[in-house]
Order: sequence, then structure tokens, then C-alpha cells
Amino acid sequence: MSPVSGMRPVVRELREELERQREHLERQHRTGVPAVQLCAQWAQACDRSLLRVLEDVRQELPSLPADFALVAHGGYGRRDTAPYSDLDVMLVHGRRRAADFAELARRFSRLIYDIGFQLGFSVRSISECIAESQRDVRILTSLLESRLLHGDRELFLKFVRTFRRFGRRNAGTLLTSIMEARREERRRFGDTVYLLEPNIKRSRGALRDWQLVRWLGGVQSGTTDPESLMRQGLLAPDDYRELTQARDFLLWLRNDLHFHAHRAQDVLSRGEQLRIAREQGYPESPAERPVEAFMREYFRHTRAVRDVSRHVYDTVRPRSRLAKALEPVVSHRVARDYLVGPIHIRARPATRRRLTEDVGEVLRLMDLANWYDRRIDHDTWQVIR
Repeated sequence: MSPVSGMRPVVRELREELERQREHLERQHRTGVPAVQLCAQWAQACDRSLLRVLEDVRQELPSLPADFALVAHGGYGRRDTAPYSDLDVMLVHGRRRAADFAELARRFSRLIYDIGFQLGFSVRSISECIAESQRDVRILTSLLESRLLHGDRELFLKFVRTFRRFGRRNAGTLLTSIMEARREERRRFGDTVYLLEPNIKRSRGALRDWQLVRWLGGVQSGTTDPESLMRQGLLAPDDYRELTQARDFLLWLRNDLHFHAHRAQDVLSRGEQLRIAREQGYPESPAERPVEAFMREYFRHTRAVRDVSRHVYDTVRPRSRLAKALEPVVSHRVARDYLVGPIHIRARPATRRRLTEDVGEVLRLMDLANWYDRRIDHDTWQVIR
């Protein structure tokens, strides 16, 4: 008996349905349907499959407690998962023991794996969600992007309220942990946007830095939605526009890599660069080859994501009272209008208005920053952007 013929009917049916859905989405991708729409469609298809499996398992376990919520989180929670990406799912329960759901977890995860998904599945109480988020920043950032798939809505809303309250009360520590984890990831996958073969998920300015903006906002203000962050003033309108354009480009690129490889693929190799430039018809000129035109567009978007994520962190980053008190002491005045500290150069309050009106003053600030090898501090940068 072949492996396929020995499958349960629901598994065989869902495997075939998901393969048809992938083929349909690939055709849409080739005709130019926006990536964010394709990702949302794929998330919906995954939702249907998981809920069908859950229904099947629950029929086999009639005594299963009803007070639980099935929650998608991470990229699956955001609805931007790529066609061959992993799915992260969590069962949140109330005051019961995890053992009460052990058989459900075992059967559910096995069937999802048989369908062809790579599934990250966990069973947690709300207090366990908080405790594990304190221990592991990867769990924290993934749970910031949660949405209800099925089950007890009030329990899910309680989880969301509790998680947001935990974020606000521990914002300083959590924001620092998120940034430290992201810096370590950049060191491993590339701390510059100008890599020859970047990882479009983890390298500098790639999708992870777009997600970083969402996570910082989630801890600071309780929402990961960039449009809401713009309304709250955490994102400037121009930053929101650039971030959205970069997201659309990078999601399209990741989908293209997945569809071409028929598996999860996040490395933009030289061969893939040449293929994409050729297939997308990037122009050739005496000064630039098609692959160079394509990579120039890639670098433009990743520079924008890099800059916006840095601005957002500079806005929300915790600063100790001691650091604030010492900054004027360790800074010295230059050209009457600016203060140079150990890391930044900043405009004095009386100078900031001139920066908004006089391009020459902006160029003067740039010269001083280069001369003293200092970054322009966040508040000053926001004035001249």
C-alpha cells in the first residue's frame, strides 16, 4: 500500500486541496496579483484546513473540554505567511491542566504534519504565555501577532488584554530584549543591506526589520498594525508609505522564491537574482545590467526598512535617568548651535526651526556630523526629515 493510499480520507483530501490552492496562487502571482493578497488567501486556506482537522479530531474526543482557544501567531497570525512557510499555532486553555488537552495536541499535530505542513504547536495557559515570553524573546514577538482561529472568544480576549498589560508594565526590559535579539540575528545573517546574497527574511533591512517595527509598536502601544502606529504618531506618514511599499516588494520576492523552489527559500542567491531580473524584464542600459537594476530596487527598499526601524526604536527606546542627566555634562557645544556627545550630535532648541527652513543649515549639520563622526540624534533627525 502506498503512503498516500494509507492516509485518512481527511488528510488525503486536504493534501490535494492545498496543492490545488498553491497552484492557483502561483498562477495569480505570475499575473501580478499583490503579494499581500496572496498571503492572506493562503492563510485563509490554512485556516480552513486546520479547522477541518480540529473538527475531525474533536469528533473522536467527545469528552474534550470546551474552554480553549486555538490561536495562530507569528507570520501565520499576521496572515503574511509564504506558501511553504511553517505555521505557528497555540492552544490556550483556562484553569485546566495541559494534560487535559494532550491527546488533542497529539492527534491534531500529527494530522497537520501528514497534510504537509511544518507546524509549531504548543499548549499553554495565559500565565504560561507570560512566563515563557519573559524567558524567550522569540515567543514574545510571535505572540504579539496573535489571532483567534477557533474556540472561546472571551478566553482569547482575556489573553490579549493580559498580554498587552504585561507588555506595557515591562516595556523597557522587553524593548531592549527585542532589539538585542534582532542585533544578534543581524550579526549572523548580515548587518548591512548591501549583501551579495541576502537573506530576505533575516538580513539587515529585510522582512524581519519590518516585523521589528510591528513588535516595538506592540509592546509600546498595544498594537502591531502600522497604520494604527502612524495614527498614534509612532510612524511618520512618509515612513508608513515607504514601509508599506517595502513590505509589498519583499513579500512578493519571498513568494517568488518559494514558488520557484517549491519549498521554503529565503536566500536571494546570485542565480535567483539573475532569474528574477530576466523574468521581470528589468531593463538593460549601457550603465546597468538587468540584475543590477533589480538589486538596486531591492537595496532601495531595504534601506528604507532599515532607516524606519531605526527611527522607531530611537523613538521608543528606554533611556535611564542617569543617561539623560549625564548627556549635557559629557556634551560640548560646537558652532554655537549644536551639542556633540559621545555618540550623537544634536541641535539646540533655538536651532531646530532654522533646520526646517534653511537647506544650507541642514548641510552644515551634515558636515559637522561627518567631521565629528557622530550620528544625528533622533529628535534632530525628525526635524529635518
